Amino acid sequence: MRIRIVIVMMILAFALQTGYAREYDLDGFIAAVRRNSKALRLASRELDNAREQKREARAGALPRVGVEAGYTRNLSDYYMYFDLSSLMGGPPMVSQVPFKRDNEFSAMIGLDQTLFSATVLYAVKASRQYQALVDQVFRANERALVNGARKLFFQAILLDRVVEVARNSEENALAGYRDVKQKYEQGQVSEFELLRAETRWRAAIPETRQAERNLDLLKNNLKKLAGIQQQEPLKLNGTLDAVPALPQKVTLEQALSARPDFQALLKQEKLAETGIQAARGSYFPVVKGRAAFAYSAQSDAFRLEEENRLWLVGIQLSVPLYTGGYRRAQVNKAKIEREKVRIRIEQMRDDLDTELSDLFLKLDEAWQRMHSARSTLKVAEKAFMIAEATTRNGLTTQLDLKDARAAMDQALLGFYKAGYDYLEACFDWEYAVGKPMHASSTSR
Repeated sequence: MRIRIVIVMMILAFALQTGYAREYDLDGFIAAVRRNSKALRLASRELDNAREQKREARAGALPRVGVEAGYTRNLSDYYMYFDLSSLMGGPPMVSQVPFKRDNEFSAMIGLDQTLFSATVLYAVKASRQYQALVDQVFRANERALVNGARKLFFQAILLDRVVEVARNSEENALAGYRDVKQKYEQGQVSEFELLRAETRWRAAIPETRQAERNLDLLKNNLKKLAGIQQQEPLKLNGTLDAVPALPQKVTLEQALSARPDFQALLKQEKLAETGIQAARGSYFPVVKGRAAFAYSAQSDAFRLEEENRLWLVGIQLSVPLYTGGYRRAQVNKAKIEREKVRIRIEQMRDDLDTELSDLFLKLDEAWQRMHSARSTLKVAEKAFMIAEATTRNGLTTQLDLKDARAAMDQALLGFYKAGYDYLEACFDWEYAVGKPMHASSTSR
């Protein structure tokens, strides 16, 4: 009995889980994208890598401390030879004296410090600039990803409205066909009217299926983007009725100052200038200091005897004199990189200047088209209301009513499409100028 209860509960839990559709509004969906996007995760690893490069560069300016220790067991004697005649006179007489003990122990601790190196100094500076550059690149990637995610979110809202209108049109076409069929069987309408009603109904079926398929495909892409399991149902909570007002024009400098991708180029230019300085730094000498303490002991027994302690302090100066033109080539390469960055900066300025003009024209056109679509929808709704009244009074036919309903459905789709086009233009404008636009209600 218990086993049956457990099995039933598991089946119910599975059914509830598979039937549950988590609802996402725009903010929740964007949060999921930021949290689960593999592109942003990869970009964040670049941030970690930049921090490690900064730490690596700073390590070149910090002292290095090392310890060495060793033990040697001498398996044979080691002699030092003396000519005693040089001390005592007389004929040559060479004497040998043991020089090494059976056991030797040595240890040393040393500190190395770079006192001056232009290469190290500019490497530390470049690492800080590179970290700032990567941070701007991450922000630019995040803004581009969010902009694309918002477009897809509202495109799904649009397709959901399209599916809703398509299903209503199919149901109305089916209802119209059944009504005409009943009248045909009663001899009130001709066969031509029946065939026309059936054609309209059957033509609406594939349109509905195509709209449903397009929505399902888009939702699959949304799930992939937000890290949602494909088998998990997805429900979106959004509207096309609240859109921002038409914005004011902004200057090119205002837009550039808010664009992280442009700021990244400026950071890259500074990094290239530091690269030139670092290349020129190879012409300067390098000064290093060293301090060490050495200890040694030896004994025939396994003891520390005949000890020696030695303190060492030194300084080393390295002056590059001739490298066969290598340093000059490095400087020239760094200058070329700086010129390439400057060209990209000028190119982006020109592109953004043109983009701002084009986007404002697109915004204005979409704004006007949205208001025109709203007016068209109001006219179509009024025409449908009149058609309903005249059909009830017998002044128009059911097919005339269906035509009016179809015209209203198309006007509704046109209104939704115009609203989405304007929203898409708004998102592109926000991305271009780097500033958000505030939504205002445009309900019909």
